[in-house]
Amino acid sequence: MVFLEAWRRRDAVRVVDGSIIAWLLVTANNTVHNLERGRRRHRVALARMSETGHEPDHADGVADDLDNRERDRRVRDAFASLSSADQNVITLCVLEELPLADAARTLGIPVGTVKSRLSRAKRRLGDLALVSEPTPAFEGGAE
Repeated sequence: MVFLEAWRRRDAVRVVDGSIIAWLLVTANNTVHNLERGRRRHRVALARMSETGHEPDHADGVADDLDNRERDRRVRDAFASLSSADQNVITLCVLEELPLADAARTLGIPVGTVKSRLSRAKRRLGDLALVSEPTPAFEGGAE
């Protein structure tokens, strides 16, 4: 960079006591200062650009929401078709995460009954949710 600057300003070279060393040192010093000033301005400009302006692509979230809507509807419909006893045990043990003993106390039934009812209710819910799941369309050609 110093050589290019010296070549560009060759008409302004000042010879002192038969040497251009002093002029070349001043030119080198000014070139370094200019480069550093440019770098500093660049860093400041980058720092001013807030990264909060960059928002992640929301397309993945929208696609997930669309994919999950049908599944959520199937689960809600399957849950609604369960008996109230099954709904109660799933609500207390799965959704509210109550310990089995607390759920048994709340429902007024033994812990063993809660365990077996919960197991059966989960199985029924899974079966009902799968039954209402649409089958994918056949994408192959005619055989």
